[in-house]
Amino acid sequence: MAARRQPVAVLFADIRGFTRLSESLGTEATIELLTEFHERFTRIVFEHGGTLEKYIGDAVMATFGTPSRGVDDAGRALQCAWHLADETHHWSREREIRGRAPVSLGIGVHYGEAGLGSIGDVHLSRSPLGPRRSRRLRQSCLVTRAPNRPSQHQRRGTPRPINT
Repeated sequence: MAARRQPVAVLFADIRGFTRLSESLGTEATIELLTEFHERFTRIVFEHGGTLEKYIGDAVMATFGTPSRGVDDAGRALQCAWHLADETHHWSREREIRGRAPVSLGIGVHYGEAGLGSIGDVHLSRSPLGPRRSRRLRQSCLVTRAPNRPSQHQRRGTPRPINT
């Protein structure tokens, strides 16, 4: 794939407090937790027409608008984030009912221009690149004490982290 620039929506999510949680769970329960998280995340991303870019331990990255732009990439990424937040809430309650530790998720979404292209010759990587994308994703995944509902922030038009 030749290098090019295009608008892309990037969604990044990770399990909050994962290191501490995994230390208390042990190996088998940690693998079970990650499997459940990855399966849910992947299903929801595909339901919203996204591309699963990579699993990074307890974090997952998806894009909307790659490899080809869609009609409403940013909107689909936001719908996916809301769906993922709701699913995580239900999943956490299910875990508690089964006597397992609850989970919370940090979700960041950014829409903007990114550089796309193949990197490498043996193992190809096609992740969107760009310093603004990386910085904004880190900022949007900051943990806050107050619960946030994406719909509140959409109405106000203010970028805020979504914590479930």
